[in-house]
Amino acid sequence: MRVIKVFFFLLAVSCSSTAVAQFSISKVESSVQTRGRADSIRQTEYRNDFFSKALWEAERRKIRKERNTVELNLGLQGTQTKFVNWAGGGDNTLAARTTLYFRHQYQRERLGFDYKIDARYGFNVIEKRAFKNEDEFKVNVQTTWKMHKNWSYAATANLRSQFSIGYKSRTDSTKVSTFMAPGFFDISIGFNYKKEGSPFNITISPVAGSIVMVLDEYLRENGVDGKGINGLDLGQRSKGQVGPSVRIDFDKEFFKNIFRYRWSLYSFTNIKTPPTVRWENTFEIRATKFLSTTVYALFYYDKYASTPKPERPQLNYSLSVGLAYKITNK
Repeated sequence: MRVIKVFFFLLAVSCSSTAVAQFSISKVESSVQTRGRADSIRQTEYRNDFFSKALWEAERRKIRKERNTVELNLGLQGTQTKFVNWAGGGDNTLAARTTLYFRHQYQRERLGFDYKIDARYGFNVIEKRAFKNEDEFKVNVQTTWKMHKNWSYAATANLRSQFSIGYKSRTDSTKVSTFMAPGFFDISIGFNYKKEGSPFNITISPVAGSIVMVLDEYLRENGVDGKGINGLDLGQRSKGQVGPSVRIDFDKEFFKNIFRYRWSLYSFTNIKTPPTVRWENTFEIRATKFLSTTVYALFYYDKYASTPKPERPQLNYSLSVGLAYKITNK
């Protein structure tokens, strides 16, 4: 009993006493500063060790080169013959011919563009009298959208004419042609076939249009030999036809670019009339980087052409040796 009383006494004393303790915290220096409202924002320079601007620019140049193919061919040929006190006689002559061929191809995924400019101009001078014998330029633009493997949808536009005035002959100064008189504009919608690595490029157009223009007022009113040019009536400015067309292009180089043969065959018809056919052939032999031999041949049939015998095909052939320079990005 006495033990129980002692226990309760000690318990009462412990509950009524006050415990006091004192702690002393020493000042600790810290390298981390506490930011308040007055703190300024520390400027941090961004750094990416995995990015290289030079490498990025090089990759972009590589992509542009893969997507774009550019080719420029320039040619100049000429001959001169001169006689001074020559017993055998002869005429002093000068002949010159210049050519230009430019092509730009762009391909990005399914979309493709193809631009071509092909021009020739030649003249000769006999006893100080000049007369042109070649004069033509062609501009061709084609847009394609790949639909399946080697086939694409295609929209094509082609413009063809000459640069300067053409006369009937060296002794007859009657004007028979000039810039856009006549001029030919063809447009078509269809399908294009092009297999990678193949020299052929085929365009089949179920829907095509062909327009003949005479923009020169004199030729429009007088024509040639009193008749309208290329099937147009006197005073008529233009005439259009609708029908299907086919175009086949071939371009291939042989023996490490020493020989190159390219040709283009184009045909259009409006079903009611005989088809117009134009077949161009260019064969080039490159002796050195700046010297080449070029053979050019053109077969052309147009029932309405202003020629002495329109029912017969037209032929144009030339062989030239001279300067040539080619620029390409591939």
